[in-house]
Amino acid sequence: EPFLAPGFSFDEESDAADGEYYATNGFDGGGPMTFVMYQDINVCPCAELTWQDRIWYSHGGEPRTFEVQLRNPENNELLETLYAFTTEPYEGSMELKFNDVIAPPGPIENEWQSHTIDISSYAGTNVRLYFLETIPEYFTGPAQIDFDAIAINTNDEDGDGFCDNEDAHPYSDLSEEIRIDGCYPDVDNVLLDNGSTMMDLI
Repeated sequence: EPFLAPGFSFDEESDAADGEYYATNGFDGGGPMTFVMYQDINVCPCAELTWQDRIWYSHGGEPRTFEVQLRNPENNELLETLYAFTTEPYEGSMELKFNDVIAPPGPIENEWQSHTIDISSYAGTNVRLYFLETIPEYFTGPAQIDFDAIAINTNDEDGDGFCDNEDAHPYSDLSEEIRIDGCYPDVDNVLLDNGSTMMDLI
């Protein structure tokens, strides 16, 4: 099933983090209100959640929040908050912030921020991946939030349903042997086991 994203639009832009499209939403509104984007998933062994976002805002009043949660797809009850972002409203003079950094004078590039979270403790279960924005007040200043490259990745390379030493280390290149190139000439080229380092093998 695709993401359900009421209130979001999917823009075709040259500055998408991945592919041609990204989800975008005005991180603002006639609050109190929320925006949600979610998808029900089955969690694989060794699973990691990855995504990219970028946020800008210039508002006063109460802080706004963005959270990435896991919920029970049967009743929508919260299982765990994986990530939380809270804005820092200006006090007094207006400030423009990008991901909580005050914008300097002149043009600025709002860079995509990358996130990785281990969700392997939920392996074998169905969960609802839930992106939640909370706007506590009525139009206290402009903002925008964008999302892209949302993915569930797994390091269960041998497909046995377990994360163990039979799986190659996630930073290994499975397409070729690791080359030591003469530094330790008596050691054969090998793939790293999951959780090990090169020093474990020499």
